[in-house]
Amino acid sequence: MSIRRKNEYRNPSDLKRHSHHVRIHPASKITLLAKCIRDIGITIPIIIDELGFVLAGWAIVLAALQNKVKKIPVVIVAGLSEARKRAYLLFDNKIAERSTYDWPALADELKDLAKLLATEGLDFDLTGFNAVACPHRVVRVEC
Repeated sequence: MSIRRKNEYRNPSDLKRHSHHVRIHPASKITLLAKCIRDIGITIPIIIDELGFVLAGWAIVLAALQNKVKKIPVVIVAGLSEARKRAYLLFDNKIAERSTYDWPALADELKDLAKLLATEGLDFDLTGFNAVACPHRVVRVEC
């Protein structure tokens, strides 16, 4: 098997949801991603196969469409078998669940970052957090 990769920019409306994509993205997540794209841009390329089916990054595609973005970065991965494509669809979404946070360090970072974001007039939502659920407590961050 020969796997080839190519970097390009594509119109998000040309990309297709893979029929075996099983992750559900709530509208609130897409709205938050869209806000992040407006403030920071798209910093992670979408992984697609040679037919334009998204293997990783579907939520970002939806957020780009919401923002009417005309071109987004993609990595075309050609030469994968259907079994490998479908396994990667699951792996990409599942692997992050195997990580956790250093809760005390995260709480400190969010408190410090809240001040920095405020000085730049940026919304705290850019962090993806508004309250951090820690194992024994909830740390609320106020801006």
